[in-house]
Amino acid sequence: HPGFQALLSQFPSLATANPWLATAPAVLWMGRSFGWGGFPGNGGGAQVGSRSYEAYRISAGLKGEFENGWGWDLAFTHMEDVGKRSTNDTFVDRFNRALGGLGGPNCTGTTPGANGCLFYNPFSTAIRQGAFSSAPNPNFVASVENSPALANWLVGASYTEATTRVTVFDAVVNGETGFQLGGGNVAFAAGMQYRTDAYALDPNDNADFTKNPCPVPGQTNCTTKTGVFGFLAPTTPADVDRNVWGVFTELNLPFSEQFEGQLAIRHEDYGGSIGATTNPKLSLRYEVTEDLVLRGSAGTTFRGPSLNQLSGQFTSLAFVAQAAAFKAIDTFGNSALDPETATTFNVGAVFNRGDFKGSIDFWSFDFKDPIIVEPFGPLLANVLANPTGSPFANRVTFSANPPTAATFERIRVNIANGPDVNTSGIDASAEYSIPDVLGGAAVTFGGDMSYVLEYKVDALVIDGVRIAAPFDAVGRFNRTAGYIRPMPQWKANVFIEYSRDQHNLRWVARYITDYKDERGDLPSPAAGNIFLAAPVLDRGRTIDSSLQQDLHYRWKGDNDLTITASVIDLFDEGAPFARFDTNFDPYTGRAFGRTFKVGVSKKFGGF
Repeated sequence: HPGFQALLSQFPSLATANPWLATAPAVLWMGRSFGWGGFPGNGGGAQVGSRSYEAYRISAGLKGEFENGWGWDLAFTHMEDVGKRSTNDTFVDRFNRALGGLGGPNCTGTTPGANGCLFYNPFSTAIRQGAFSSAPNPNFVASVENSPALANWLVGASYTEATTRVTVFDAVVNGETGFQLGGGNVAFAAGMQYRTDAYALDPNDNADFTKNPCPVPGQTNCTTKTGVFGFLAPTTPADVDRNVWGVFTELNLPFSEQFEGQLAIRHEDYGGSIGATTNPKLSLRYEVTEDLVLRGSAGTTFRGPSLNQLSGQFTSLAFVAQAAAFKAIDTFGNSALDPETATTFNVGAVFNRGDFKGSIDFWSFDFKDPIIVEPFGPLLANVLANPTGSPFANRVTFSANPPTAATFERIRVNIANGPDVNTSGIDASAEYSIPDVLGGAAVTFGGDMSYVLEYKVDALVIDGVRIAAPFDAVGRFNRTAGYIRPMPQWKANVFIEYSRDQHNLRWVARYITDYKDERGDLPSPAAGNIFLAAPVLDRGRTIDSSLQQDLHYRWKGDNDLTITASVIDLFDEGAPFARFDTNFDPYTGRAFGRTFKVGVSKKFGGF
């Protein structure tokens, strides 16, 4: 290989330091096809992909009354979303041929480096200058540089077009039944809904699993079916739809002037393997005094899997702790998904007296069969512990034998029904207004908070194998689980608002408590990770609490003209550090820093 020979001629000590070069003159190379030097196909810049999304929504409705005073309401809505995604990747087969000197668009014959055939050079001798600093490379050898023609031949586009359509028709009738209770007439609402869901996924030939499941285009009988690209997995085309219908009824029951209830029930049928469900809900409200109201509700809910969760596949890049590197995670849809169900309960109180109002509520949710993406970490750990006997061995791809963390390349995970979850917490809010102060202005103080008491997750069992123990997710980053969001124990907002005539000024402080990153320490340089310095090792075991403050101004003029101006994160606090791809927790924190926002709105006529 001329690139390898050029490297050895510049650094002959490589051969003396590695005796195997003399006995078996070969190099196992792993890495990106183009990195430090940029992509030669466009002059050394970055390769460019594209994302395009188009959506529209049409809605219409009619409503009126029957002669008996009952009301009726008809509504129709159609929505469509089209997402087009194109990402470049390296062809595996072409890459291997080019390493052997049989690359390029004009290659004929079987002689490496002859008859238009080109070598791909992965070594530093091919890099003219750095892609970011533009600093010249002193080891560059022009004769073994990768040409733009070779670079463009090595890569191609993985393109998919996903279309989602939803059409909904609703019909509702409501009114009074004529049946009297101690507090008045029993009112009702009843209705039906018919919904059509459709999902289509159309990949190009490069990304089509049915056409190119193997690294060699057109081949279909390979053992490891990861597609033609080195990173991006192939996609299975889809064109599916379903019809969902539901009926419901709801009663308002005024048992007395102080005590009322609402009883509702809904039946929904998804058809097929998902089936049907009937979910009741009971809500009660008791007015103890004019100032104090007690309230509560209990019921069940049901969520069927979406069509794109039932089929298809996609690839993402994620940091894999065992490999200490970013690797490919292939996620597959699952036609055998069961629906997700939950039992819900809440009880609380509302207190209003004069210029003060407040509320407190206890809530509880018990989820059964929640729909999740299987976490790759525990699956890979199971395989690494028993490479030949693990039931998940066929999900993992290694670059060489024996299978180790160092040779791990990619893993398949499924969308699945996960472990049951029991969670509960407390929400509270309070507000006090001073209506006439500072020469006719109004000042209001208030705040709200949410406190999670528990978020208990059962043991994770996949294909009959327990791969993760039960745990409480509260107060954790939850990256070891992967399918549970970060869970600070409590959050709170407080505000002060000043209003006078057409002007309104509002200050808001948003607080999130600290929480733990439950993962172990990062590997030390002694363990082989040369990119980390010792002072960084313990950083991020606790994600610090955050306090961000906002300032909002609103001026409301005549003729429905409103002007607003805001400063978000007034003191430019940003988000606390977290050991994550983005260096902060994007599910919880806001890292934009101080942001300015202005807006103007105007209403015309009767709209």
